[in-house]
Amino acid sequence: MVLKMDEIYYDLYNDVCTKITEVNPETLYEVVVLAVEIAREGREGRKIGTMFVVGDTEEVLNRSKCLILDPLYGHPNEVKSIYDFNLRETVK
Repeated sequence: MVLKMDEIYYDLYNDVCTKITEVNPETLYEVVVLAVEIAREGREGRKIGTMFVVGDTEEVLNRSKCLILDPLYGHPNEVKSIYDFNLRETVK
């Protein structure tokens, strides 16, 4: 049996995210793909956990407290895109 990863990601996305309407669907899809990659690959050979919050940026920041240094702090918004492969590797 051959599994195509894009189809698996799409099925996962459809199962989990079809009722979320406040977020750009393409962005949400990319976040789910990244989360699956992190779950599968871990970091430096170790299993890790992570959490992604997708939504109103200002509201999320108002309700959040940073516990570690933000590696993206000070970078312009245009380089902080979930669609950028290099950023995805930095996040991992």
